[in-house]
Amino acid sequence: MYDYWNVRMALMLIYHKRQGKKSDFAPYLEVMPESYGNPLNWTKAELQELQWAPFIEEVQVEQEFFKNEMIKLQEYMKEPPTEQELLWALMCTGSRTFTADFGGEGENGECMCAVADMVNHHEDAEPAFRWNPNPGVFELFSPLAKEKGEEVCISYGDVNNEHLLHYYGFVPETNKHEHIIVNERELLLAAREKLEVAPGGEGR
Repeated sequence: MYDYWNVRMALMLIYHKRQGKKSDFAPYLEVMPESYGNPLNWTKAELQELQWAPFIEEVQVEQEFFKNEMIKLQEYMKEPPTEQELLWALMCTGSRTFTADFGGEGENGECMCAVADMVNHHEDAEPAFRWNPNPGVFELFSPLAKEKGEEVCISYGDVNNEHLLHYYGFVPETNKHEHIIVNERELLLAAREKLEVAPGGEGR
């Protein structure tokens, strides 16, 4: 029914969460956060506090998209999820999913892996997870030697603060990959302001 992997995975999470102790994934679900601080769950007033129009618009488009998906689920499912259930599950999949090459000729796939999804992000961390086709397991490892008791971190990607806040709900104190994306219109406006050119006028 759905072409979106995150919606399909979210529905699977909701199904198993509703099963309670009967689910094989009950121990995993029990340690998942009950709530998330991701912008997907923010109000309009909270989003305005960001004071960054492109990001605000991106989140609002996403909120509207999943609102429409919720309407479809209510139409086609006998026992559709509540809005709270769907938001919780979507934020689980958005923040705790790994993309890996599972072998074969197909595209990379997404998976959720208990314990591995609890490892913190660090901008200088080396890749530390992989799919091992023999014996068919998703592995978390340290590519560098570690002292006993030293924290093992992974990198959530060479991404900026906007991405980390959007999908993981946090902004690090430092980020060597921090950048902002601007469009052509914004560049022209900035150049015009720098040159002190009034609309339709000439610069000095």
